[in-house]
Amino acid sequence: MNKKGQTLVEFVIILPVFLLILFYVIDFGRIIYSKNKLENSLNDVIFMMENNSDGSITNMLGNKVTVNVSNFGNYKTITLSQKINLIAPGFNLILDNPYEIKVSRVIYDETTE
Repeated sequence: MNKKGQTLVEFVIILPVFLLILFYVIDFGRIIYSKNKLENSLNDVIFMMENNSDGSITNMLGNKVTVNVSNFGNYKTITLSQKINLIAPGFNLILDNPYEIKVSRVIYDETTE
């Protein structure tokens, strides 16, 4: 019995499964990293809006991030969203491709009083 041939066959059987799991882990990491990056950018956007420097927000965020501001009485809801293209095959059966990441925060607007 040839042990080297058996090892090669087992490796060929396991390799696609291992690569698929690796791509899933990479995609989840990219999603978590992008969400964390958007949360940090949201802090900067809120600071810039409070200091009336709305023009430089789009320069800071770039063209991939969408900013949405909605008013409800004295409160503002600021939402940042970004779309991420997934690289793992078959992942679009679980999540939409491109996957949209949204972060939002509600702040009290003192200027409307």
